[in-house]
Amino acid sequence: RRDLIVVSFIQQAVDRFHALAPAIDVAPGVDGSAAFLLQNASPGDGVVAFQLPITYRVGDQVLDVTTAGNVAKAHAAGYAWHTWLSNDGESPATWRTLIDQCVDGVMTARPVAFEKVLRGHPAPEACG
Repeated sequence: RRDLIVVSFIQQAVDRFHALAPAIDVAPGVDGSAAFLLQNASPGDGVVAFQLPITYRVGDQVLDVTTAGNVAKAHAAGYAWHTWLSNDGESPATWRTLIDQCVDGVMTARPVAFEKVLRGHPAPEACG
């Protein structure tokens, strides 16, 4: 199959899975994502996409993860960007922001409502 991506929060689990099944694409864990976004380092072998939330809490600090800049950085490096929604809310306004940021996928608990927004709010031409 070529239509799945394996991911875990734990980078060592992603690395081990990729070592055992190198033909299956992966998304990086927290460590691989941080290496790419904060240190301009490789997110790990076999990575084809980032699958991240809009924000990520570290202690008392909330980091903006899904931003237009981070999505563009991933795209420039050849990676897709998939956003999963959990603590950041499910709303048409949030979905329109993600579309405008050129994310490649949205993991939503409300796919029918999201599809309506997609029909009325297409991605900018700059997203390609």
